[in-house]
Amino acid sequence: MRFLPVFSSFSSRDLTPSTPLAEAQSRGASAVLRARGTVILIHGFAEHAGRYETTAARLQRLGWKTVVVTLKGHGGAGIRPDIEAFDDYLPPIVETIDGLVEQGNTAETARPIVLLGQSMGALVACRIALCRPSSVSGLILSSPAFGIADWMPRAVLGLLGLLSQWLPALPIVPPPKGGAAALSQISQEQTRFEEDPLCWHGFLGLRMAYQLARASMETEELLHRIDIPTLLLWGDADTVSNPDAIRRASRRMSADLVTAEVWPGSRHHLFTDRDAESHFLKIRGWLEQRRT
Repeated sequence: MRFLPVFSSFSSRDLTPSTPLAEAQSRGASAVLRARGTVILIHGFAEHAGRYETTAARLQRLGWKTVVVTLKGHGGAGIRPDIEAFDDYLPPIVETIDGLVEQGNTAETARPIVLLGQSMGALVACRIALCRPSSVSGLILSSPAFGIADWMPRAVLGLLGLLSQWLPALPIVPPPKGGAAALSQISQEQTRFEEDPLCWHGFLGLRMAYQLARASMETEELLHRIDIPTLLLWGDADTVSNPDAIRRASRRMSADLVTAEVWPGSRHHLFTDRDAESHFLKIRGWLEQRRT
């Protein structure tokens, strides 16, 4: 079990790179000669990069070079997502960021660099911002997975960590109550998720549950260290993440740097819920203030 208590000491060479990054492709007249910056989009637990093709294409048409990542252990048909240590998600993204920085600001390596994370992907984005503060210019955190371990005393969490070494695959956390309806109110989107063979629809294993719970707790405690502009978005009908914890997390961050927006009645996956268009327009407006 590896966690990084001091993010400033993190090096992408400390861990072995895992899954590759896939760049969203611009099409026809939507292609741009010079991007306004780069958005790296990080999906949530149990899904994969392909679910964000539409969002990536829209960002690309706005002039943002868009990179979409499928996290390690995700995107395989019938494969339950698992990770030995939560920060094993970071290296491929960190190495890409370092590459962009080293190559300078060109049409191919556009800056500023903004991380857009959904749910668990928002935790990954925060942790990258903490270990590469001079390279990341902004964060967009959509329904971040804060507060998921609020009910759990630290002693219990520690016990789960010990047990996870012996029984890592033990099914322990069921899918969200309501299934795909917990993600979106739109029936077509519910069906799309349920019929996607690359999404995981079963229980979380013990090790994955422990890594996610500990990362949620640890990351929230370090939010005060984030000193870059951050857009924080969530729905107050979210039953997957914890709306109260997200609101609490917003208060841990610098009031001068965080923009918080809550959508009444919206559920967990704002990109596919009923207010998806206003959600995207909020992101678009915020990005306009970050462009080069």
